[in-house]
Amino acid sequence: MYFSSQKRINRRPRMEDDCRCAQLRTKGMFFSDLFIIAVADGVGQCARSDEAASLALLYFFQDCLRFLFEEEEAFAGAADAAARKQLIGQWCETQALQNVNRQLLATFPPDERIGTTLSAAIAFDGQAFLCAAGDSPVYLLRGDVPERQLELDHLEGRRSMLTQCLGMPDILPHYKSFPLQTGDLLLAGSDGAFGTLDDDAIGTCLAQGHVQERGYLLRLFDEAARETEDNQAAALLCIDGLWQTLDERGNSDELI
Repeated sequence: MYFSSQKRINRRPRMEDDCRCAQLRTKGMFFSDLFIIAVADGVGQCARSDEAASLALLYFFQDCLRFLFEEEEAFAGAADAAARKQLIGQWCETQALQNVNRQLLATFPPDERIGTTLSAAIAFDGQAFLCAAGDSPVYLLRGDVPERQLELDHLEGRRSMLTQCLGMPDILPHYKSFPLQTGDLLLAGSDGAFGTLDDDAIGTCLAQGHVQERGYLLRLFDEAARETEDNQAAALLCIDGLWQTLDERGNSDELI
């Protein structure tokens, strides 16, 4: 497994785009680590949008840790891998971003308009779990073909007009889950990271180098910057190795 992330300030006075990567494990998770990438992009028209984006990421990872430790016994007692994945899927779909949103609304004064996107991709036990609110895209690259996985919450043809983001009183985050394969690449980025590039252009740009090269994401930023002056942030997770799990007899099974 391989993580990478990049941020670039272009012509905006504040860095409203932020990203984080993490690898987490609790005692009950002897069977697999949890790998997470997440990107937030503060809404520029809102007050303290850069702070809102950074706090949203902080709250997201804190809630992930809370969930993992509170569910530790449930993880350890889960009958099989499918039951463990179901626990993570339920949190990701029904709690994760909703809890972050409640914390954000409690942090800022009620009369202060705030807003930030948050998109996250989680890999666990051979399965991907995605959740998002706003318009920071998440892509799956399988081979050289990128495929956007979640709906974008902005008005058609008007990227600056979000229909949903964190900071609104009620949100309905998007969620998706699917099996992973060796060689898959999960890529999350702010809208500025992709600009107006279509899927073919993104695939061509990312096919030019290896994911472990320092300039891998910067090439994408360079291409996107031809059409946008927005700040840029992106994080990727490459499924390039094997997960190992232990069954009840202590035998090792390869998951990917």
